[in-house]
Amino acid sequence: MSFCLVRTGHAEVQMDILDESGQSIASKSVSMKQAKLWHSQEINPGTQNNTYTLKVSALTYAKGDSAFRIMVGSTSNLEKMMSGKENAVPIDRYYESKLNFLGSSYTPNQEEFWVKFTAHKDDAITVLLRDSNIRLKIFDEAHTADGEEIIDTDSSDYAGAHRTRNVGTWSCAEKIRQSENEEIVPGKTYYLVLYKIKDKQTSVFVEKTFDVAVGNPMMASGNTTISPRQRVTVNNKSFSTNVTAQITEDVPSTAVLREIRYSGTRASNILTFRAQKVGESWKSSKSYYTNIDYTYTKDSSYNMKAQGNWNFSFKAASTKTSVTFTPSFKLYYYYEYGD
Repeated sequence: MSFCLVRTGHAEVQMDILDESGQSIASKSVSMKQAKLWHSQEINPGTQNNTYTLKVSALTYAKGDSAFRIMVGSTSNLEKMMSGKENAVPIDRYYESKLNFLGSSYTPNQEEFWVKFTAHKDDAITVLLRDSNIRLKIFDEAHTADGEEIIDTDSSDYAGAHRTRNVGTWSCAEKIRQSENEEIVPGKTYYLVLYKIKDKQTSVFVEKTFDVAVGNPMMASGNTTISPRQRVTVNNKSFSTNVTAQITEDVPSTAVLREIRYSGTRASNILTFRAQKVGESWKSSKSYYTNIDYTYTKDSSYNMKAQGNWNFSFKAASTKTSVTFTPSFKLYYYYEYGD
């Protein structure tokens, strides 16, 4: 037997399961990040009747939007009990500064996982997965009854939505940009439905995690080393001639800088170094620092893009009249999952 708790509103709720003697046997709390939880209880085959009490309490309050659902049934129907439009989970617009994505501890197998959202201009729909056979459909709220989706990433029209590169520790991602899909209209409400296209397992509840967000892109951190293979001679009077580098496929197209660090000579040999993306201003390190910090601001469109043509130059420490070396540069950046 299994007990299921699903958040279908914006209030966080706790369910306590008590046995006949009033003793707690389990407690489950759904939140904005984890909206579907369950507890499976072994039943003694020799027992004809088992009585349980379910105690539900609100952990947060959402005026007019505190709905939740409780289902009790056979563990073999666990996924089915939490599936369907009636168990659609509402999510808010995603912001990296809030990390308000929705996570799940199970992945669709025989059934579907429904999410409800309101579209905004330029939002990204991102689903991070550990099962490469999961796809998504999107239904207009007003037309879910007719069963006609407006987007299905299993269709050849949306083949690019399935991503396997730049997904961090995940297996893959489903990603759609609303700005590239006229079917999604800002201000309207939609259902996002996750489902499995093949290799479905009979009577198996698949406890693999996934995360979903609709809003600003979900970001991951990365780094790479650039070695221009240019030897440079540095003096203590002025900055050296430029070391140039073209940064393209070395980093994802959406990469934005957090830090650039040089290597190739002792830090005590160099007073300062500077970097310039062509078309932008020079940015210099602090004295004797081997790194330049690029201020990364979450949810901002003004972070420095990593891809492009770059110039680097150096100035030697006052005690060094000449330093010759071949520098390398390590770039630390953030990028959008799936790009």
